[in-house]
Parts: sequence; structure tokens; C-alpha cells
Amino acid sequence: MIAIDTNILLRYVVQDDPQASGQATDLIRQTLARQENIFICTLVLVESVWVLRRVYKFSKPHLLTFIETLLAEPGFEVEDSRLAHQAMTQFRQGEADFSDYLIGQTAKHRSCSTTYTFDQGLKKSSAFTLLN
Repeated sequence: MIAIDTNILLRYVVQDDPQASGQATDLIRQTLARQENIFICTLVLVESVWVLRRVYKFSKPHLLTFIETLLAEPGFEVEDSRLAHQAMTQFRQGEADFSDYLIGQTAKHRSCSTTYTFDQGLKKSSAFTLLN
């Protein structure tokens, strides 16, 4: 198994730099062709979603497609994929960012009773408590 950083995953997804995107694509395709897995750590997933939303202006439906595809893609192993799935479901229905929901799911997994936040977008989430 190999791991890839956010910049490799993003070049593979957006194909916006001919040289770097080509290298990233070759690396991923060759790794998968060897039937070797590619590890995506939670931080890479969160950074990628953030960059796709803020820099590349991906819409929420496109972000959901990206996350769903990555979680379902054979050969990609996403760290804490169960928590990422749960966060994705909340992100689909909620008003906050994917990273917020992943924070809440991770805290719940670690037996935290709640996660305190000032983020008004999380007021409907049972994993969070608004601090006013």
C-alpha cells in the first residue's frame, strides 16, 4: 500500500496541470494496476474537499459525488471510512462543511458527549452544542 498527499489526489481529480496531473494519474493507475491499495488519510480527504469547494468552486452535489466515489472506489482505502460515510450523510442534509461533520463523528467515536462550537450551521446536529 502507498499513501498519497492532497496535492496528488487533487491533480488526479481536477486535471488542471498537464505535467503534475499526468504524473499523479500515472502513479495512481500504475499502483491500482499492481492491485496495490492507495491510502487516503482523513486529513487528505478534508483538505481535498476544502480545496475543491473554495478554490475550484465545486458545488455541494459535486463534493458529495467526489466523497462518495472515493469511498466506494476499489483500491482506495480511506482512513476511518465509516466515520467519513456518516459525515457525508450529515453533510448531504446539513448546512455546515464536511469537515465539521467529520469532527463531530470523530468526537462521538471517541466517546465525547458533545462537541462545542460557535458554528450556527451545526445548530441542528445532535453531535454539537452551540456555545452562545
